Amino acid sequence: MAIELEYNKEHVINAVKQNIRFLNLVIILIISTLILVNTKFLTSLLDYIPINSVITLLIVLSGLMVGIIFMIKKISYTAMNKLMEYSDKIDALLITKQTEITERKIAEERLMKAHDELEYRVEERTVELSKTVEIMEEQISERKRAEETIQLQLSRINVLHSIETAINASLDLNFTLEHLISQVINQLGVDAATILLLRQETLILDYVVSKGFRSNALKYTRLKLGESNAGQAAKERRIVSIPDLRQQSEGFERSKLFVNEGFVSYFAVPLIAKGQLLGVIELFHRKPLSSDLEWLDFLKTIANQAANAVDNAILFDRLQQINFKLMLAYDTTIEGWSHALDMRDRETEGHSQRVTEMTITIAKAFGIEDSKLVHMQRGALLHDIGKMGVPDSILLKPGPLTYDEWIIMKRHPEYALSMLSKIDYLEPAIDIPYYHHEKWDGTGYPKGLKCKEIPLAARIFAVVDVWIRPALSFRVAG
Repeated sequence: MAIELEYNKEHVINAVKQNIRFLNLVIILIISTLILVNTKFLTSLLDYIPINSVITLLIVLSGLMVGIIFMIKKISYTAMNKLMEYSDKIDALLITKQTEITERKIAEERLMKAHDELEYRVEERTVELSKTVEIMEEQISERKRAEETIQLQLSRINVLHSIETAINASLDLNFTLEHLISQVINQLGVDAATILLLRQETLILDYVVSKGFRSNALKYTRLKLGESNAGQAAKERRIVSIPDLRQQSEGFERSKLFVNEGFVSYFAVPLIAKGQLLGVIELFHRKPLSSDLEWLDFLKTIANQAANAVDNAILFDRLQQINFKLMLAYDTTIEGWSHALDMRDRETEGHSQRVTEMTITIAKAFGIEDSKLVHMQRGALLHDIGKMGVPDSILLKPGPLTYDEWIIMKRHPEYALSMLSKIDYLEPAIDIPYYHHEKWDGTGYPKGLKCKEIPLAARIFAVVDVWIRPALSFRVAG
């Protein structure tokens, strides 16, 4: 680039020099022409002016011409020097500009390199960000799936808790199973469900509850073990699953209305508690049903809870029966004791039964609760149980009792307290056997209570006892 500038500079100087030479030549030609013209002019003047004057004029003109030529050359050289000076400045300026251009090109190259590197880094970073975004989106999706799974599990836990609460809060098996059926339909996403219970005496699966059916298609179901899909599930103690009932509906031939239900998917799960088969829960859906492992686990858990509910209900029913038989045995025993006491004292035979019936009638009129009437009835029947500790010589004495004998007779309420307080279920019935000889004015025994200090049950019984009891000699004497 410097060589090119130097060449251009010499080319310009040579061109200027040539122009100056050409200008000098032109000036010489002009001067020569003027001299010739002046010479002719001066020659013509010789006729009028002396030759000395002409020569003098010629010399002046020649000097003037030389001066003009000198001035022109000086101006030319001055112009050349200025031109050379300006040329140097132009060269310096061009070099400066060329340096700036070179530096700018270097800067541009660096900038382009930096730009390319930046573009590469941006592209690389963009790829990394894209991968990061993909990873984050995947993590967000996984987190959403995890949250949905957690929400589903929490919902199912709440359902299990709700079912457990229903089982614990009510001993009504139908109510519990209806609640369970509703939760099964909601949580498992099926259209209908039904529960069949096994009658242990006949080994027949009977319909109990259902929900979601358009008709009474399965309401009157009674299946033997191994019969139909539910019977097969019960007999083999395994889950029976049919993905498409339209291709396999052999298990429901006995129900003509079943075809109108339009069910597609089917599940039958045996209800087993403590190793004992109790029934079957059936699920129906009118579309293909996708059942994953968690779905099946929840179904098994629901089935276990249903089995426990049935088992609890059966156990409670058996306990009720046992309790009823036990209470019947207790009451029969009490009546036997009462009858034995009546037989011991033939003058009062049948008295305990009559006074008990009248006492209960009056107690009902007073509005006493049924739970307390049971204890009043037992207390009335056993009101003289303490007399078992009184010797026959005193209890069966035909005549009036002596003072000492009467003291012994008056101890029979204490004997009753001692006997009955040791028997838990008879302890609430002590009021009548212990206090029925108390009197309103406080002159009774064994505590000498008066007015409302005497328990209400004992007061009612005392009135009835005095009213309907036989007039016994020892009581008159007492």
